[in-house]
Amino acid sequence: MELMVTKEIAARAKARGACKVPKVGTPLSALTFEQLMWADTQRLLTPEELSLFPIPENVIFGTLPIWAFSGSGYGYGDGSGYGYGYGFGKA
Repeated sequence: MELMVTKEIAARAKARGACKVPKVGTPLSALTFEQLMWADTQRLLTPEELSLFPIPENVIFGTLPIWAFSGSGYGYGDGSGYGYGYGFGKA
């Protein structure tokens, strides 16, 4: 079962000063990394709600933070390149 934004979660987010409260029924997996990070730091979800998140089998102790279940968000990185060269040698 996938956890969705409930009326209770939305009310807690609003009470804690969320800039934007997702619509009721929005899957938590649809929220961005930043939204889930904020929810995690605010301890927005109850222990019962947190228990609905799957625990990957490679987690030995405890649980993962909810932001680890994000499917989107900002990433960093870029790439470009060029090259040139010269040299000296003896004949």
